[in-house]
Amino acid sequence: MKASVVCMLFASLLLIVLVRDNEGHRLNKNQDVEAIQRKYFNKYDENKDGYVSLHEFRITGSIDGFGEHIDFLFGVLDKDGDNKLNFEEFKEFAPTTEKEAK
Repeated sequence: MKASVVCMLFASLLLIVLVRDNEGHRLNKNQDVEAIQRKYFNKYDENKDGYVSLHEFRITGSIDGFGEHIDFLFGVLDKDGDNKLNFEEFKEFAPTTEKEAK
């Protein structure tokens, strides 16, 4: 084999390794991360109005194990103080991988 073919094969294999995690799953690209975060947001947005209220956050957050810190966390995330989280505010809290979202 010519050296250029070997280099191309090596580069292809390296690219495959770089875009996979150690379990063989594709690593997230920016659009994948946002899709995961949107899915997690929708889990919390029980009434599907496009916002997560404190009540919704308490219910789902307690199921996810956030316990006594739920109100404090909500207050930190609610940047505009309107007592609800829009997707942009929620993204600071949302996981970035499917594994974290479970």
